[in-house]
Amino acid sequence: MTVTPLPGHLTSPDPTPSPRSPLAVSRRSLVLGAGATASAVAGSAALPSLPASAAGRRPMTRLTMTAHGIVQRRGTTFRRGGVNAFHLVTNDYPSPHLMRHAQIDALLLKAHRMRARFVRAHTLAASVGKPHTLVTGVSGTGPSPRISYDPAVWEAIEHAAWRARQLGIYLIPPFVDELGYYHGGKRQWVDFRRPGSVSLDPAVKAANSPRQREAENAFYHDRQITWDFEQYLRDWLRHVNPRTGVAFGEDPVFSVVQVGNELWTAAQDAPGWIAEKAALIKQVAPGTLVMDSGADGLRVQDMAWDSRHVDILETHPYSTFGAAEVTSMARFAASKGKAFAVGEYPWSKPQARLVEAAVRRAPNAFTSALWSLHDNGDLHNAGAGYGIDDAAFYVPGKDVVQRRAVTRVVAHHRALARDRGRGARR
Repeated sequence: MTVTPLPGHLTSPDPTPSPRSPLAVSRRSLVLGAGATASAVAGSAALPSLPASAAGRRPMTRLTMTAHGIVQRRGTTFRRGGVNAFHLVTNDYPSPHLMRHAQIDALLLKAHRMRARFVRAHTLAASVGKPHTLVTGVSGTGPSPRISYDPAVWEAIEHAAWRARQLGIYLIPPFVDELGYYHGGKRQWVDFRRPGSVSLDPAVKAANSPRQREAENAFYHDRQITWDFEQYLRDWLRHVNPRTGVAFGEDPVFSVVQVGNELWTAAQDAPGWIAEKAALIKQVAPGTLVMDSGADGLRVQDMAWDSRHVDILETHPYSTFGAAEVTSMARFAASKGKAFAVGEYPWSKPQARLVEAAVRRAPNAFTSALWSLHDNGDLHNAGAGYGIDDAAFYVPGKDVVQRRAVTRVVAHHRALARDRGRGARR
């Protein structure tokens, strides 16, 4: 079956790997300077100057992990703060659009000035089947289908990776989303092959519709759809960034990748699927650290901890989980030789400070990424209020609540960087 790509997009074969690459194969203090806000940079392609702390830094080094679940850089424990900036490449405010280079730079600079060294961004890879997303269609059948891509989105991802390298920021891309928001998710992969079988309304979810859950599970169980997604994983990891000459799968900036975002249905309805995809990632990019797909209410004990290809277990403590669960899950991960991360947490809820403290106390927890960092001009989720899951995080803050939160989070990031996991087995 052939699926026509979205209008205006090109169909690309497997990206050409760098000839020198081992991946080659055949066939949410900090005041940004005036002009660094979204409104000031929106019309400019000029790059903001590098902060002094980034100038003259040593080349970025790939992260590794010990047998006891300790993430390291250059042989030393590496624990740093993180943020989510899901819209780093494709934004949904006021309507979906591709981010300009200067907007990407501004977000990364805000993260850097918060002392965040991890940025988790869905639109780096979980980007499919919607306007201004990476994957625009599939064609052909069998285990080597042809995936169609939007070259403009590739270019924006390439720029984000290049700029993050300059700043010493590691990017964490999830490859697919459980949900079906503006950047697409499982349902879009299913709709390519089974058009009309799934609802594309993001309000209809596997969590609230048994019919939708069953239809979306074709993403795990339909062999052709599995082949489509596996080909995408290979394409993305082998894609060579022309700015660096390095394939994504061997670029230190992508030292950590994530099989997917909040794939609780994989844990419940497709046991073994995460482990299989982690194995494929390791086959293509052996030096990459692979993170499982956590979610609020999904215990790491119910994830792919027994896979030797999964290096990191992750959770999202929003409502069901809190600091106590973070501590117990980090300990469980350590007992299995896995690193641990809080991949998302709501910065404005009272529990946030306790979650941050729990991360600092867990030697194998290498980061916590607040949800979620935005440009000041971006009124995400219609300006959702404080104390709910989806409140936007602004730097340096638009009011006293936000400014105090920025101060707290920066202090947490500093403390996490100072604490190299004392007492951890190296």
